[in-house]
Amino acid sequence: MAGAPMVRIFAVFGLGYFLSYSFRSIGPLIAPDLASELDLNARELGLLASVYFLAFFAAQPGIGIAMDRFGPARVNAALIAVAAVGAAIFATAHSLTGLAIGRGLIGLGIAGALVTAFKATVIWYPPRYREALAGALMAIGGLASMATATPAEWLMRAVGWRGVFWTLDALAVIVCALLMLAVPRHQAEAAPASAGGFGTIFRSRIFLSYLPTAFFGSGGFSAIQSLWAGPWLVEVAGLTRAATAQVLLVYGFSLFVGYLLIALFGARMQAIPRGPQRWYIASLALAYAALGLIVSNALPNSPWPWFAYGVTLGAGMLAYPLMTRAFPTAIAGRVVTAYNTVMFAGGFVIQAGLGIIIQHLVDGGTARPVAYQVAFGILLAAQVASLIWFVLVSRQGRAPA
Repeated sequence: MAGAPMVRIFAVFGLGYFLSYSFRSIGPLIAPDLASELDLNARELGLLASVYFLAFFAAQPGIGIAMDRFGPARVNAALIAVAAVGAAIFATAHSLTGLAIGRGLIGLGIAGALVTAFKATVIWYPPRYREALAGALMAIGGLASMATATPAEWLMRAVGWRGVFWTLDALAVIVCALLMLAVPRHQAEAAPASAGGFGTIFRSRIFLSYLPTAFFGSGGFSAIQSLWAGPWLVEVAGLTRAATAQVLLVYGFSLFVGYLLIALFGARMQAIPRGPQRWYIASLALAYAALGLIVSNALPNSPWPWFAYGVTLGAGMLAYPLMTRAFPTAIAGRVVTAYNTVMFAGGFVIQAGLGIIIQHLVDGGTARPVAYQVAFGILLAAQVASLIWFVLVSRQGRAPA
């Protein structure tokens, strides 16, 4: 398959990922309004947002098996229909319970957006393009992150946070229809018995080398992006909602730039011995250094630490193409959902955990900015340790390059 059908396939799955990333990134912008309207504290905000990751986490194994069996388009269409229902419930909720139900259904519904897109690249595109296509997909996520910053803040002024979710609900319906009508059917490939399943994946040294960075690195990134970046900028940096939206716009742009660099140079990485893995290690080290600068609050009014954090953090997605090369194509869906299972377990635990730590410290008399710094500092220490683990284990086990 070549030409227009390949472009169409990428565009449809890319739009699905744009929707997914929009749902995930809108949290920091609406968090102050939710807290004000429903009188939610930090612990309740963290637990509410973490429901999204819990649903993501619980859905991953089933999604992996389903898309290896039925193809990525049909699975993603069915899931996004669930997200549309969840968005409608969230938009009409007037209690913490209603919000949690809606958020959980949204999390379930978009849980397959990225992994089905990765499965599509494995099915319909040559292997040498996987890094570049993965970077292009993630760049679409960066665009969504920008769209849920200042543009979404403008929309909120006009229609409120409920109107924003009705808009996302309409987009979900459109994406669902496109997945059913515009993507060709795929005859799933039966996985050979020797390929193994989730047990084989989770026991492999290759997967174990990525496990801590999936949990603390990618999971922590998801927790900050989907909720805690906004409260941090308000509570610690002391910014207004409009100024917070501007910083989040810069942050979203930095993610886009980071992913775009991978899209542009992903294929060239293969010409360098262990090139993708070296990019992965170096970029994450720089990302954690940038997060350390953010935690120090040395430049509270500057968006540049957030730009540096986003532009380097995007290299974490290289784990997906790196791991799919190490396993048979027939179980590629299981491989990427195994990684996502760990990542969103981390997102759930870390997002709720940050709220619990912050509220516990505040209740004990600690100033709110200091409570945030302590919680974020604990996360940063865990992320640095996870990267050290990856370097040591991947050297011993020759993790894929």
